[in-house]
Amino acid sequence: MGDQRERSHPTGDVADPTPQELAEVLDAFGIPGPRRVRALARGSRRAPKFVVESASGRFLLKRRRDGAGVFALELQAHLAERGLKVPAVARTRRGEFVARCGEHRWELVEFLEGNRYERGEAAARSAGAALRVLHDTLASVSAPMNMRASYHDSTLVRRALESAREEAGTPLDAERLRRVAALSARYEAAAAAVRPHWSGLPASLVHGDFHPGNLLFKADAVAAVLDWEAVRLDARLAEFASAAFHFSLPSRAVESPPREGLRLDLAAAFAAGYGRLEAGHGELAVELIAEAAIAEVAFLLGGVEDRQRCDRLLTAVESALALLNDSPDDVAARLESPR
Repeated sequence: MGDQRERSHPTGDVADPTPQELAEVLDAFGIPGPRRVRALARGSRRAPKFVVESASGRFLLKRRRDGAGVFALELQAHLAERGLKVPAVARTRRGEFVARCGEHRWELVEFLEGNRYERGEAAARSAGAALRVLHDTLASVSAPMNMRASYHDSTLVRRALESAREEAGTPLDAERLRRVAALSARYEAAAAAVRPHWSGLPASLVHGDFHPGNLLFKADAVAAVLDWEAVRLDARLAEFASAAFHFSLPSRAVESPPREGLRLDLAAAFAAGYGRLEAGHGELAVELIAEAAIAEVAFLLGGVEDRQRCDRLLTAVESALALLNDSPDDVAARLESPR
């Protein structure tokens, strides 16, 4: 969903839906005509999105990925009904969360207005508070054990880094190979530091992709948490660490790599909003931030088409890791005992 700002141009994908398919899907959801439908150029072209305006409201229509289950939609509906800041989920005339049209499946959710994260302390604090509310609420929601997943100590991350090493060596690119090897070594060190404590960390359902692009703000307050497709069972501290990394980056790193590693004022504000961590968890969070940062770039390194974009993110991650390596105690203190 991103920031849900609309753009009225087509997605350009060969699998784009026809006007007839869109009409059938909206009929299935009981959305009355006349309707105004505009393409939303956000996310994967394999999952096109459309803003729908009608007499009954404004909605976001999204084609679901192959194999995607409905648990995330059920959870989102549950949270919306409890008054949390998530878009409401529409049901079809048959009471289902997904409408089927031919070989495709579609979901429809409330379209919410808002602005981007502006990287200020007030907004970071609000984001941390929103994550705490989600974690406290999700702690009582049960889910299948097969939803357990994490970037910590992950075989998938290691495979991605290995693919990146192979890509860097063909043709031989000594500097890029060195950079990827350094990431792999730091990932292993961080995983080893967290591993003895991992089983004792409180775990529950988590959002799974809690970063600025999946939040909407009104002024400096969180208005909504979007995109629940990555919901999973994981340690709550792992999601806190990953989110702290994203919300303390000094800039939109993919577009312009920062000169500094992380903004510790934003990290402290995010942690203050989230609330005090348990004793010793600040040090673990530092290592989890390192793992999260490396995982973020690992899946882009191998075979990425936009080499410059990937290198910008790689530079941003390296800057963050340098700060974590140079000042781990300072970072841990700001996360564990925020002012």
